[in-house]
Amino acid sequence: MAFLTRRNLILGAGGILGGTLVGAFAYDSYASATYSHGWRMGLLYKLSEKSNWTRLFLRDTGEGEIMLGVNSARAEWRGGDGGAQFNPWAFSASPDQARQYVGLEGRMVAVEYRQVMNRWHGWKGDTAYRLLGMTPIDPRLGPAGGVEVKRRGLRSEGRRIGRLVKVTRKGFATKSWEVTVQEASGGNNFLEMSLLDDEIYDAAIEYLRSGRLLSVSYIESLVRNPLNRDTNYAIIGIKPVEG
Repeated sequence: MAFLTRRNLILGAGGILGGTLVGAFAYDSYASATYSHGWRMGLLYKLSEKSNWTRLFLRDTGEGEIMLGVNSARAEWRGGDGGAQFNPWAFSASPDQARQYVGLEGRMVAVEYRQVMNRWHGWKGDTAYRLLGMTPIDPRLGPAGGVEVKRRGLRSEGRRIGRLVKVTRKGFATKSWEVTVQEASGGNNFLEMSLLDDEIYDAAIEYLRSGRLLSVSYIESLVRNPLNRDTNYAIIGIKPVEG
């Protein structure tokens, strides 16, 4: 047939290849985009270099896990957005990072991370959480007198004692600030709450990095705007528990 010329076949093959490459690049850009950025706190008990078949044994990654909070155990619960949350929490890193932070195993640490939209079939790590940095907790961090904003709740107001084990800014088109509180002085009672203020968010990160026991003041709303928070609980104040 006239259209089955060498030139047309080459152009058709080139078009298919070009479209495939453009699609692969677009998917990689999407998969690597940041969905959330935040911090988690807990006991670092695993940090290793790993190679497996999903990377064709050609690329090593660093894989780690922390047991969230203090004196906790394996657990699963629902996050504010309805998604499953797990303790221990797993994250991925580069081999260089795994070697850099190996001396922190067995210590309480604060982990800074970003969550990608898709983990790209395990090529860059076993999880969607990519390590940005890690530091030992420092009880000196955080405003000494606490921080508070004035807001009223339509349903209830109260205080909870616990530690911040997750503080994150999440979302793609719209962003919200979300927090996980480990209630009491330890254990597996994890409560999902939200933040509405820059000042509280900045202080929450410092308090998480301190690992300190906190008094968390909050309001509970009857309804919420799903575009700016995942839960009906909004934190309005945080201060250290003395003694």
